[in-house]
Amino acid sequence: MTVEEKKAKYEIIMKGAYADYVIINRHTSFQPYVVCWAFDEEDYTWGQGHYFDDEHAAFAFFWQKEIDILQAAVDEYKHMEA
Repeated sequence: MTVEEKKAKYEIIMKGAYADYVIINRHTSFQPYVVCWAFDEEDYTWGQGHYFDDEHAAFAFFWQKEIDILQAAVDEYKHMEA
């Protein structure tokens, strides 16, 4: 599939604010939702993907990644103050 075909078919649903994750919908019948790590918007590739049949499950996984990165920052800040 060419980059142009991917851009036409794959829909970016949400970009992470803190973690390097993006949710895309590939509009396929099998596991259309992918939570992509290291997503490249230039060529629509990603370093690692977690595939889901259900949009809610994809969002749950995505938000947990956002929470994890924020918690790590809080923990680091607390460690610096100690």
